[in-house]
Amino acid sequence: MLKMLSVDELLDEMDALLEKATVIPLSGGKAMVNVERFGELIEDIRCNLPKEIRQARAIAADRNDIIADARKEAEGITRKAEERARQMVSQEEIVRRATIQANETIAQAQTKSREVKKVATEYAESIMRKTEDLMSQKLTELRQARTSLRNAARSESSIVTTGAAEMTDKKDSSPAEADD
Repeated sequence: MLKMLSVDELLDEMDALLEKATVIPLSGGKAMVNVERFGELIEDIRCNLPKEIRQARAIAADRNDIIADARKEAEGITRKAEERARQMVSQEEIVRRATIQANETIAQAQTKSREVKKVATEYAESIMRKTEDLMSQKLTELRQARTSLRNAARSESSIVTTGAAEMTDKKDSSPAEADD
């Protein structure tokens, strides 16, 4: 059973593949890689990216759930405070105290609601920012790997063409020129 690798692990494997690549002499640092394996790794990355995007969406949904729960809790606290205030006896001092306490409870509930919402939003934003940064970094690495692969393929083609031209030049030259 094949283990599904994360995008990071796949990129690490691509990096290792590039490091193990055979350097072509006189090519200015160009190297040959196993193109088939490299292509498989790119395809695996394409398959894994949607999974990481789904994870980011789940985090955003969790943030919305936390905010909704905080609102429900704040509304419940507010309702309880209002009900308590209504049930109080109408005597002036008791009513005044109840009103003060209800207002304090409402203010506390609203403050708590804002704090919970702020924390949940900051947390979700942080997770999404980290995910976005990671995906951006991995996309840059993937683009660099593709460029390296293309350059390696172009270099290999150039070496074959240059070698053929040199062989033709040697055949055309005379034996007297070869001794010089």
